[in-house]
Amino acid sequence: MYGFVPRFSLVEEANVPTWYSSAALLACAALLAAVARTEREAGSRFVLHWKVLALLFLGLSVDEAAALHELLIEPVRGALGAGGLFYFAWVVPALAALAVLGLAYLRFLAHLPPQTRRLFLAAAATFVGGAVGAEMAGGAWVESRGFHNAGSALLWTVEESLEMVGVVVFVYALLRHLELRGGAVTIWVLSTAEGETSAASGEAAYARERALQVLHTPQNEGTLHGLPVRLGDAGALMQPFARLRG
Repeated sequence: MYGFVPRFSLVEEANVPTWYSSAALLACAALLAAVARTEREAGSRFVLHWKVLALLFLGLSVDEAAALHELLIEPVRGALGAGGLFYFAWVVPALAALAVLGLAYLRFLAHLPPQTRRLFLAAAATFVGGAVGAEMAGGAWVESRGFHNAGSALLWTVEESLEMVGVVVFVYALLRHLELRGGAVTIWVLSTAEGETSAASGEAAYARERALQVLHTPQNEGTLHGLPVRLGDAGALMQPFARLRG
């Protein structure tokens, strides 16, 4: 297939699935930053926890693209004489880091809304089960039977699939949490025709600011120049953009 299949294989690195996974983790980091801002404005005492999670997922995104964790395999394996389930020895410091993180976030989890907590735990179990659990099983298999065989390919496919599903569940959990908190994530794509006046561009900027003010209110309801505006008033919000279609 002229090298086409490896570009989409879950077994290989530096291909389309790797790009997708890295982008999905980066999206989690962005959503966590949005949640941190919402929690800060709500006066939450766990803002720092959300910020740390955002930085953690940013790091995971970079690691997914660059496979930095694999640099730990040989040094840790040599230091510990690791084999079997710990053949890919980066899992040893990873398990230690997960234990510390879990203890540090116990109170954070306890104070989450029940639905958010359940989704977070489901996402974490799925992702870690793939990234660490399946990796450990794969290490034992590779040490005893080698890498280039059907069993190895199956284990890596299971690992990557669990990671992807875990991230999707986490994205859903973050979006639901934002909804519960009254926040919103809005993506604006504006196009202006050549020759538009600066006044029209200014009107677009004003309309965008106006819409963001309304979308960001805790109860999805805001006040603009003394007039209440609800999130459902999409027509009113978008009227200033009607003349700016390019």
